[in-house]
Amino acid sequence: MSYDANGNITSLRRSFQGSVVDDLSYAYTTGSNRLASVADGGTNPSTPNEFFGSNASYGYDANGNLISDSGKGISSISYNHLNLPQAVTQGSQTIGYTYGAGGQKLKADFGNGKVYDYIAGLVYVNDSLEFIPTAEGRILPPGRAVNPGDTVTNKFYRYEYQLKDHMGGRRSANLRIACRCGEQENATTPSQAYAPIAVQENHYDPWGLSLPLNAQAEWVAGSPADRFTYNGKEKQGELGWHDYGARMYDAQIGRWGVVDPLADSARRFSPYAYGFNNPIRFVDPDGRMGDDPQDGWLQKLLNYFGFLAQPQSEQEAQMYASRQEQLSTVSTRLQEGGESLRKKVAYVPLLGSASELSHAAVEKDNTQIMVNTIFLGLDALPITNAANGGSNIALGVREHLGGFAKKVGGSTWETWGTKNFQTQFLETINNPANKIHFNLDGVGNVWKAVSDGAKGFGKSLHVTSWELHQIYSNPDALGRTIFYQGGKVVPNPF
Repeated sequence: MSYDANGNITSLRRSFQGSVVDDLSYAYTTGSNRLASVADGGTNPSTPNEFFGSNASYGYDANGNLISDSGKGISSISYNHLNLPQAVTQGSQTIGYTYGAGGQKLKADFGNGKVYDYIAGLVYVNDSLEFIPTAEGRILPPGRAVNPGDTVTNKFYRYEYQLKDHMGGRRSANLRIACRCGEQENATTPSQAYAPIAVQENHYDPWGLSLPLNAQAEWVAGSPADRFTYNGKEKQGELGWHDYGARMYDAQIGRWGVVDPLADSARRFSPYAYGFNNPIRFVDPDGRMGDDPQDGWLQKLLNYFGFLAQPQSEQEAQMYASRQEQLSTVSTRLQEGGESLRKKVAYVPLLGSASELSHAAVEKDNTQIMVNTIFLGLDALPITNAANGGSNIALGVREHLGGFAKKVGGSTWETWGTKNFQTQFLETINNPANKIHFNLDGVGNVWKAVSDGAKGFGKSLHVTSWELHQIYSNPDALGRTIFYQGGKVVPNPF
């Protein structure tokens, strides 16, 4: 695979059982992230799910929504005010979608005689219950037992248990039926009454394309195939899309069809990129923001507030600073509000009873819900806020330091204390509560400055070089440092 500077895929090659299935080359509209066309040089076009035809072209509306895809035979797509597809014309068929006011899908008419309704998690097809989802899989209504050649009618609800991978994708499904095929329905022993059987098996490439690795069919005839496969998201029939809620995903090309609704929160990536271009590690739970399913709840909390983050832009740094300031404000109110506030506050665990580290505080007089900082040992974390005495520290060449310090709201060496500069500087950067802002204007070559600073305090050509060397040599301090140049954040100056 290869990518352009914006993180858009420019080439993708797939192989299956020794043959190149897809050898895709992507072309984009000049000056944008919109996919213009894909050409396929694959040599094994008979493989199921391979890229359709030798090339495809794509069209978009003014909002950046996909409106045509020649590769899938889609001639038009119309959208509602939430940029969700309402009608998709594919060949002679039109697929229609109906949504609630909040964007939740209520109905899908695939134009093939099947109409699906989605009601409070239950799925109906043509007004008959198809299945009830459960934590372990799904419950199927009474119907035919599923072994090939079976003629026995099953009069009981059936439980289907699913095995999923670390990304939430279903890999296999095992059905427990209420009568062994070919035996009487009034069986009296457990061995007669319950016969487990494997009914579905799925394999995917990293981007979610189904691979027919099993010689038998993906599901056993007679059992309704589960369409909720890759990442647990519903596959949209012949369209080949997976519905994540806010957007539709195309596993054949590894891209979304519309712009990320939260694109401003992930400006480092193309708004059409899936899972930060790392689908083996990241999943997109609802089509808006990628997530690492391997992160625990505490890590997710730290990531949200940016406690351990290295901001990649000035906007991102400001976002984290704002979240931490709000967190500190709530914590201060709860700690200093006295008995009157504490009587009004009910603590509702956000994450179950496993830990007391996080709660939601609800003010009963106005039902305002606040995420607070009642953490056991929170002050031990490297958080820059008023609760633990942390400060914003501004560093850089003296000629450029005054205005820079005002911009980032940081204190300079003139306000650190009465100790000698060298001692005060080291104590300041070693304080895990301090957030360091380093202005590189006037520094010149960063590596040369670090090398010069290694000569020692008083021997370097510039004090700033010594400061830069001290931070570079201190992983903890380096992790809390944001570098700037020309008024903009520099992600990695080294």
